[in-house]
Amino acid sequence: MQGDIFLCFGGALSVDKAHRIPGLSWWAREIPSEEEFACAIRNARDFIATGGRIDAVLSHTAPWFTMKFLKEYLWCGKSTPDKTSEYLERIFELVRPERWYFGHFHGDKKFYAHGCDFYLCYDEILKFKD
Repeated sequence: MQGDIFLCFGGALSVDKAHRIPGLSWWAREIPSEEEFACAIRNARDFIATGGRIDAVLSHTAPWFTMKFLKEYLWCGKSTPDKTSEYLERIFELVRPERWYFGHFHGDKKFYAHGCDFYLCYDEILKFKD
């Protein structure tokens, strides 16, 4: 892990917000803004342009293309398009990390897709790397 570079990006759509309390367990700004996304993309591009490599991503949710691997965790077995997942898919295309860690779906699962190890993290504690 020493020397690894991480990109972090939060946010996700709460599909259960009807069961949550505004300001206590749900917040109106749960989805990142276009400006926040643009800032993340700009910073990643600038870093890569200088020869940098982003080894892993830490996010709350995952890129949209990963939903087919997460069917057992999706609300009522379905998912709706989430702007954050769309943003993360664009970040994935730019960064192409080796590893991606996320937790939005409250489960533990590892899968491999598009040349990347994805880790859905909830109860299991993971060691990033020796």
